[in-house]
Amino acid sequence: LECMMQDLPRLFFESGRSSADHGVVLFADAGTCYSPVKNDASAARKAQTNGVPPMCAATAEADVYAAHAGLLRRCGCDIAKPQAPIATAGGVEAAVAGPHVVLDPAFSTALLAELAAEEEISTEDHRMVILPDPSRVRVSPRSTLVVTGKDVVIEALDLDGALELDASNPGASILVRACTLTNRGAVVRPATPDAPEAIRVRGFDLAFLDKHTVRPAPGERLVVELVGGEDSSH
Repeated sequence: LECMMQDLPRLFFESGRSSADHGVVLFADAGTCYSPVKNDASAARKAQTNGVPPMCAATAEADVYAAHAGLLRRCGCDIAKPQAPIATAGGVEAAVAGPHVVLDPAFSTALLAELAAEEEISTEDHRMVILPDPSRVRVSPRSTLVVTGKDVVIEALDLDGALELDASNPGASILVRACTLTNRGAVVRPATPDAPEAIRVRGFDLAFLDKHTVRPAPGERLVVELVGGEDSSH
Protein backbone atom coordinates (compact mmCIF):
# COMPACT_ATOMS: atom_id res chain seq x y z
CA LEU A 1 0.00 0.00 0.00
CA GLU A 2 1.43 3.35 -1.04
CA CYS A 3 0.18 6.80 -0.14
CA MET A 4 1.40 10.34 -0.61
CA MET A 5 3.66 11.07 2.34
CA GLN A 6 2.07 14.48 2.93
CA ASP A 7 -1.33 12.78 3.37
CA LEU A 8 -0.17 10.21 5.89
CA PRO A 9 -0.10 12.44 9.03
CA ARG A 10 -3.67 13.57 8.34
CA LEU A 11 -4.89 10.00 8.40
CA PHE A 12 -3.46 9.58 11.89
CA PHE A 13 -5.87 12.11 13.36
CA GLU A 14 -8.98 12.01 11.14
CA SER A 15 -10.20 8.94 13.02
CA GLY A 16 -10.38 10.95 16.25
CA ARG A 17 -8.09 8.50 18.00
CA SER A 18 -4.85 9.29 19.74
CA SER A 19 -1.63 9.19 17.74
CA ALA A 20 -0.55 6.42 20.13
CA ASP A 21 -2.94 4.13 18.24
CA HIS A 22 -0.81 4.37 15.11
CA GLY A 23 2.62 3.13 14.23
CA VAL A 24 5.16 3.28 11.42
CA VAL A 25 7.35 0.43 10.25
CA LEU A 26 10.79 1.34 8.94
CA PHE A 27 12.68 -1.00 6.62
CA ALA A 28 16.47 -0.86 6.65
CA ASP A 29 16.70 -2.03 3.03
CA ALA A 30 14.16 -0.28 0.82
CA GLY A 31 14.99 -2.55 -2.12
CA THR A 32 13.29 -5.50 -0.43
CA CYS A 33 9.93 -3.76 -0.11
CA TYR A 34 9.88 -0.64 -2.30
CA SER A 35 11.45 -0.68 -5.73
CA PRO A 36 8.96 0.84 -8.19
CA VAL A 37 9.29 1.08 -11.96
CA LYS A 38 8.17 4.66 -12.45
CA ASN A 39 10.86 6.23 -14.68
CA ASP A 40 12.03 5.59 -18.20
CA ALA A 41 15.73 5.21 -18.90
CA SER A 42 16.30 8.90 -19.61
CA ALA A 43 14.63 10.12 -16.42
CA ALA A 44 16.27 7.35 -14.41
CA ARG A 45 19.71 8.26 -15.70
CA LYS A 46 19.20 11.90 -14.73
CA ALA A 47 17.96 10.92 -11.29
CA GLN A 48 20.91 8.61 -10.70
CA THR A 49 23.33 11.35 -11.79
CA ASN A 50 21.77 13.62 -9.18
CA GLY A 51 22.05 11.01 -6.44
CA VAL A 52 18.34 10.11 -6.49
CA PRO A 53 17.17 6.46 -6.72
CA PRO A 54 16.49 5.75 -10.44
CA MET A 55 13.32 3.70 -9.82
CA CYS A 56 13.35 2.10 -13.26
CA ALA A 57 13.05 -1.39 -14.76
CA ALA A 58 16.77 -2.15 -14.55
CA THR A 59 17.16 -1.25 -10.87
CA ALA A 60 13.88 -2.97 -9.94
CA GLU A 61 15.08 -6.18 -11.53
CA ALA A 62 18.39 -5.88 -9.69
CA ASP A 63 16.47 -5.46 -6.44
CA VAL A 64 14.47 -8.63 -7.15
CA TYR A 65 17.69 -10.61 -7.62
CA ALA A 66 19.12 -9.12 -4.41
CA ALA A 67 15.98 -9.70 -2.34
CA HIS A 68 15.64 -13.35 -3.37
CA ALA A 69 19.34 -14.00 -2.85
CA GLY A 70 19.06 -12.30 0.52
CA LEU A 71 16.26 -14.66 1.56
CA LEU A 72 18.43 -17.71 0.80
CA ARG A 73 21.37 -16.05 2.55
CA ARG A 74 19.21 -15.43 5.61
CA CYS A 75 18.42 -19.15 5.69
CA GLY A 76 22.15 -19.87 5.86
CA CYS A 77 22.95 -20.54 2.20
CA ASP A 78 26.25 -19.40 0.70
CA ILE A 79 24.95 -16.99 -1.92
CA ALA A 80 27.51 -14.63 -3.44
CA LYS A 81 27.05 -10.92 -2.93
CA PRO A 82 25.91 -8.89 -5.99
CA GLN A 83 28.63 -7.96 -8.42
CA ALA A 84 29.43 -4.30 -9.08
CA PRO A 85 26.75 -2.32 -10.97
CA ILE A 86 27.13 -2.17 -14.73
CA ALA A 87 25.77 0.30 -17.28
CA THR A 88 22.66 -0.74 -19.19
CA ALA A 89 21.73 0.43 -22.68
CA GLY A 90 19.83 3.37 -21.17
CA GLY A 91 22.88 4.53 -19.27
CA VAL A 92 21.51 3.50 -15.88
CA GLU A 93 23.89 1.56 -13.66
CA ALA A 94 22.34 -1.48 -11.97
CA ALA A 95 23.65 -4.55 -10.14
CA VAL A 96 22.43 -7.03 -12.75
CA ALA A 97 25.71 -8.85 -13.46
CA GLY A 98 24.85 -11.59 -10.97
CA PRO A 99 24.03 -13.64 -9.12
CA HIS A 100 20.53 -13.81 -10.60
CA VAL A 101 18.20 -15.49 -8.12
CA VAL A 102 14.49 -15.67 -8.94
CA LEU A 103 12.15 -17.52 -6.58
CA ASP A 104 8.53 -18.30 -7.34
CA PRO A 105 6.16 -16.59 -4.83
CA ALA A 106 4.77 -20.00 -3.81
CA PHE A 107 8.29 -21.24 -3.06
CA SER A 108 9.51 -18.10 -1.31
CA THR A 109 6.44 -17.76 0.94
CA ALA A 110 6.74 -21.41 1.97
CA LEU A 111 10.42 -20.83 2.69
CA LEU A 112 9.64 -17.71 4.73
CA ALA A 113 7.09 -19.64 6.79
CA GLU A 114 9.66 -22.35 7.54
CA LEU A 115 12.31 -19.77 8.38
CA ALA A 116 9.97 -17.98 10.79
CA ALA A 117 9.15 -21.29 12.48
CA GLU A 118 12.82 -22.18 12.81
CA GLU A 119 13.71 -18.78 14.28
CA GLU A 120 10.86 -19.13 16.78
CA ILE A 121 11.73 -22.67 17.84
CA SER A 122 15.52 -22.12 17.89
CA THR A 123 16.45 -25.72 18.61
CA GLU A 124 19.39 -27.61 17.13
CA ASP A 125 17.28 -30.62 16.18
CA HIS A 126 14.75 -28.56 14.17
CA ARG A 127 15.49 -28.51 10.46
CA MET A 128 13.71 -26.83 7.60
CA VAL A 129 12.10 -29.12 5.03
CA ILE A 130 12.80 -27.03 1.94
CA LEU A 131 16.46 -26.43 2.87
CA PRO A 132 17.42 -29.20 5.31
CA ASP A 133 21.07 -28.10 5.39
CA PRO A 134 21.51 -24.54 4.01
CA SER A 135 25.27 -24.74 4.51
CA ARG A 136 25.37 -27.19 1.58
CA VAL A 137 23.80 -24.68 -0.85
CA ARG A 138 26.23 -22.45 -2.73
CA VAL A 139 25.62 -20.06 -5.65
CA SER A 140 28.57 -18.30 -7.30
CA PRO A 141 28.63 -14.59 -8.29
CA ARG A 142 27.98 -15.26 -11.98
CA SER A 143 25.22 -17.83 -11.50
CA THR A 144 21.52 -17.81 -12.33
CA LEU A 145 19.08 -19.82 -10.20
CA VAL A 146 15.37 -19.89 -11.06
CA VAL A 147 12.94 -21.84 -8.87
CA THR A 148 9.32 -22.20 -10.02
CA GLY A 149 6.60 -23.99 -8.10
CA LYS A 150 6.19 -24.75 -4.43
CA ASP A 151 7.24 -28.40 -4.16
CA VAL A 152 11.01 -28.01 -4.47
CA VAL A 153 13.45 -29.30 -1.84
CA ILE A 154 17.17 -28.50 -2.08
CA GLU A 155 19.42 -30.71 0.03
CA ALA A 156 22.77 -29.95 -1.63
CA LEU A 157 23.60 -27.58 -4.48
CA ASP A 158 26.89 -26.12 -5.71
CA LEU A 159 26.03 -23.89 -8.67
CA ASP A 160 28.42 -22.08 -10.98
CA GLY A 161 26.30 -21.40 -14.04
CA ALA A 162 22.57 -21.48 -14.78
CA LEU A 163 19.97 -23.82 -13.29
CA GLU A 164 16.18 -23.79 -13.53
CA LEU A 165 14.08 -25.91 -11.19
CA ASP A 166 10.53 -25.89 -12.55
CA ALA A 167 7.91 -27.75 -10.53
CA SER A 168 5.01 -25.68 -11.85
CA ASN A 169 3.13 -28.58 -13.43
CA PRO A 170 0.22 -29.90 -11.31
CA GLY A 171 1.42 -32.46 -8.78
CA ALA A 172 5.07 -32.11 -9.86
CA SER A 173 7.88 -32.04 -7.30
CA ILE A 174 11.68 -31.83 -7.28
CA LEU A 175 14.22 -33.07 -4.76
CA VAL A 176 17.77 -31.81 -5.36
CA ARG A 177 19.64 -34.49 -3.45
CA ALA A 178 23.12 -33.58 -4.68
CA CYS A 179 23.91 -31.20 -7.54
CA THR A 180 27.29 -29.82 -8.51
CA LEU A 181 26.76 -27.91 -11.74
CA THR A 182 29.14 -25.81 -13.81
CA ASN A 183 28.20 -24.43 -17.21
CA ARG A 184 28.56 -21.22 -19.21
CA GLY A 185 25.40 -19.83 -17.65
CA ALA A 186 24.00 -16.46 -18.68
CA VAL A 187 25.63 -13.20 -19.73
CA VAL A 188 24.23 -9.69 -19.47
CA ARG A 189 24.14 -7.78 -22.76
CA PRO A 190 22.92 -4.24 -23.43
CA ALA A 191 19.52 -4.17 -25.11
CA THR A 192 19.61 -3.56 -28.84
CA PRO A 193 17.23 -1.20 -30.68
CA ASP A 194 15.43 -4.15 -32.32
CA ALA A 195 14.95 -6.09 -29.07
CA PRO A 196 11.43 -6.77 -27.74
CA GLU A 197 9.91 -3.84 -25.88
CA ALA A 198 10.22 -5.48 -22.47
CA ILE A 199 13.97 -5.88 -23.02
CA ARG A 200 14.40 -2.33 -24.34
CA VAL A 201 12.59 -0.88 -21.32
CA ARG A 202 14.82 -2.87 -19.00
CA GLY A 203 17.95 -1.82 -20.88
CA PHE A 204 19.64 -5.22 -20.84
CA ASP A 205 19.10 -8.80 -21.88
CA LEU A 206 19.98 -11.91 -19.91
CA ALA A 207 21.26 -14.23 -22.64
CA PHE A 208 21.67 -17.89 -21.71
CA LEU A 209 24.71 -19.62 -23.17
CA ASP A 210 23.95 -22.76 -21.15
CA LYS A 211 21.14 -23.64 -18.75
CA HIS A 212 20.31 -26.92 -17.06
CA THR A 213 16.55 -27.29 -16.65
CA VAL A 214 14.74 -29.74 -14.38
CA ARG A 215 11.02 -29.87 -15.24
CA PRO A 216 9.01 -32.89 -14.08
CA ALA A 217 5.81 -33.80 -15.89
CA PRO A 218 2.43 -33.42 -14.14
CA GLY A 219 2.31 -35.76 -11.14
CA GLU A 220 5.99 -36.69 -11.52
CA ARG A 221 8.61 -36.50 -8.77
CA LEU A 222 12.20 -36.00 -9.89
CA VAL A 223 15.21 -36.65 -7.68
CA VAL A 224 18.23 -34.73 -8.99
CA GLU A 225 21.71 -36.16 -8.55
CA LEU A 226 24.08 -34.25 -10.80
CA VAL A 227 27.77 -34.44 -9.99
CA GLY A 228 30.70 -33.86 -12.31
CA GLY A 229 28.46 -33.14 -15.29
CA GLU A 230 26.69 -36.49 -15.21
CA ASP A 231 22.95 -36.24 -14.66
CA SER A 232 21.39 -39.22 -12.90
CA SER A 233 18.01 -37.59 -12.22
CA HIS A 234 15.25 -40.12 -11.69
